[in-house]
Amino acid sequence: DNYGSDYDFAVVGEPTSLQVVNVSKGALWIKVSAAGKSAHSSKPHLGVNAIESLMTGLGSLSAAFDELSEKAVHAILGKPTMNIGVINGGSRPNIVPSEAYALVDFRTTPELVGEVGFLKKLEALCEQEDWGVTLSPSSDERFPMEVDPANPYIKGILSTASETEVVGAPWFSDAAWLSRGGIPSVCLGPGSIDQAHTKDEFIKIEDLNEGVAFFETVVKELSKQR
Repeated sequence: DNYGSDYDFAVVGEPTSLQVVNVSKGALWIKVSAAGKSAHSSKPHLGVNAIESLMTGLGSLSAAFDELSEKAVHAILGKPTMNIGVINGGSRPNIVPSEAYALVDFRTTPELVGEVGFLKKLEALCEQEDWGVTLSPSSDERFPMEVDPANPYIKGILSTASETEVVGAPWFSDAAWLSRGGIPSVCLGPGSIDQAHTKDEFIKIEDLNEGVAFFETVVKELSKQR
């Protein structure tokens, strides 16, 4: 939905070391599935090995992604990335597997996504080149974020501290949803992203105090924009 008419700007709290993240990569999780035919391993020629089909399909997918990525480099975010995070298939070593799948994580740039979205591009390639696998999204496609650094609110934030700059991030956040919905948004907050999603997340007390003072100044500055 478009909420841009209701709000002018949004700040999403993330541990950015008080740097303004105005560009970030998108994310897409895909399930890549292959179907085969079971048989006893003593006569594997009577079956179709789904794991082997999956490996071949993943190889084709990876090669196609590399080619697309070379043409989708972002000046700040760099190249898109692909990670095969899960592979599952088969039941016993003496049975030719009839099913196999992989879960793949893509981190996308605006150039890779374009107007139609990266998922549609992948599905079209898979059908056109017949990779022998089926693609299905494991989550909604999360589009990249790119907010103009000349936005008056961003300029207002930057004016509060000489060490604060606009930077890019390879991760996804709710700021991208808001930006896509019509509200220019950034990620900003004290602490380091290096501690996020680790076993023992933490923020240093001095960083927290610095963040409190910083946001007090930011709120006063941004209120002048109203």
